[in-house]
Amino acid sequence: MNTKSFMLWLFCLFSFPVLAQAQDGLQFNTAVNAMSGDYNGSLVMKKQHGVGIRLNAEQPNVGGFSVGLQSTHIDMQPLVPKATQDQNNWLLSGYAYAPSTSLSGRFKWQLDVHRVLNDASQGNSDGVTAVVPQLSWVSFDRPLTFDLSYAQSRYPNTRTIHQLSPSVGFGFNNNQNWFQIRGYLIQNLEPSLSMGMSSSHATDFRLTQLFQSPSPWVPQSVTLGLERGKKIYFVDAVTQTVHNLPMRNDGGESVAAVWRFSQSSQVKVQLQQTHYFSNDYIAHDFTLKTFSAQVGRDW
Repeated sequence: MNTKSFMLWLFCLFSFPVLAQAQDGLQFNTAVNAMSGDYNGSLVMKKQHGVGIRLNAEQPNVGGFSVGLQSTHIDMQPLVPKATQDQNNWLLSGYAYAPSTSLSGRFKWQLDVHRVLNDASQGNSDGVTAVVPQLSWVSFDRPLTFDLSYAQSRYPNTRTIHQLSPSVGFGFNNNQNWFQIRGYLIQNLEPSLSMGMSSSHATDFRLTQLFQSPSPWVPQSVTLGLERGKKIYFVDAVTQTVHNLPMRNDGGESVAAVWRFSQSSQVKVQLQQTHYFSNDYIAHDFTLKTFSAQVGRDW
């Protein structure tokens, strides 16, 4: 995404809620993020950086929608014929809330549609479409949540990839801590394009500490993340991200913090280290270390 396109999206995201405030009951949130990362030990990729923008509109207790664009630029290693690679990840998401009649709680029905376009000179990472329905439930009586997502990802010149991802989350320590565990089962992989795998599975763990401090400089929450297992060509339903590049995720670690400086604005920063395996040129392991920051505002 070039500078003019980004500025146009930025203007639209931050001006649209002001123009739409006449719509009774609708609440808007806009967010802008930036990230930078270094590949350590990769024979193919050197560095990456990206920017993203998103708009969310919601009617409380009814539902809403989100639209977003994440644009990423990758600098390749000298031995790669193409010096750079640019990619755009488009997202359209809609969701609706429904009461839980048998249990005290609320359901959320959600459908995400992803479209990924890049200028890669080879491979099948360009022109990817993923459709992700998701059902989640939150209890009103106790600190407990469940969700289940299914992803159908279509890559050029290969069969459709299916992914099932259940999770459970619960609070403890007077709800000052939250723990979430999420599983991934990815099936119908093409072994020749997936490091010899026809299926893979992994588990993600997240532990969140909530803080109640009057100081705006104390974070509202800090989250530690741990990924284990093997994932490739997968969709992260939490961050709403498609991982379409031909490299296997072998786990990682992350830490994220959120600051709310007012009732309507917040800042999130994250440090992440992810371990990968690739058989481009020769089989090798490498690590991607990233830093990202996001600024959001409610309208």
